[in-house]
Amino acid sequence: MKSYPVSILCILLLFPVIVQSKVLFWDDFEDGVLAGKWKIITGDFTEKNGVLTMTQGPGQYPSIAVNEAFDFSEGATFQASLKLGTTNDMVMPVSPTDASELPRKIPWDGPFVRICIDRGVGHPIVQSTPKGNGVDVARFAELDPIDWEKEYHWAMYLKGSAIKVYFDGKKVVDNKHTGGFTKGYLTFGGSKAVDTTIDNVVIYTGDYDRDILKKAQAVNSAGKLSISWGIIKSQKKR
Repeated sequence: MKSYPVSILCILLLFPVIVQSKVLFWDDFEDGVLAGKWKIITGDFTEKNGVLTMTQGPGQYPSIAVNEAFDFSEGATFQASLKLGTTNDMVMPVSPTDASELPRKIPWDGPFVRICIDRGVGHPIVQSTPKGNGVDVARFAELDPIDWEKEYHWAMYLKGSAIKVYFDGKKVVDNKHTGGFTKGYLTFGGSKAVDTTIDNVVIYTGDYDRDILKKAQAVNSAGKLSISWGIIKSQKKR
């Protein structure tokens, strides 16, 4: 085994390393185009003024999915900015189905890993299940009652069975999930929605990065895949 002077080892430990992060999908809804990027499952979705507005029709549970499944076995973050508005509940699941194959048109029946806000509960909860709704569901975090007219930033980092959830940039969950899958579609859905909005959706490799959207916007157009750059991170303990 080769030996190195202590001074060189110290320099290597302190010197920043480059970690590659890749944007797999993003949409800031500024181009007015959904085709090819999104799959509307049910409900009415209008892209206008830089946001996607979700409206429920008779007998519908509005839901929309990114038009591609993404692997998170090595770690990926799914994030979006959401204003709940009049919706009765709002879910942001990652599921191995795009929801169109399910009877209720949204991954309520598993398997899924999801962030969910229900008006009756009043605060966000994080759930996962390998089977049906209510089976093996884990409540990882509860926050104070939220303002339904405010836009909040949701982010869910998945790596195998590990899960971290960030709410407005604050990490609120660092745990394990029981979804039992490592590749899935990002879907949004909500009941009794009239003015619920979705914005700034980004899916990328690695843990949460609050500046990821700005980096993606600076490189390429919405929906384009495989955008990479170096993110400088110091190995020195803070």
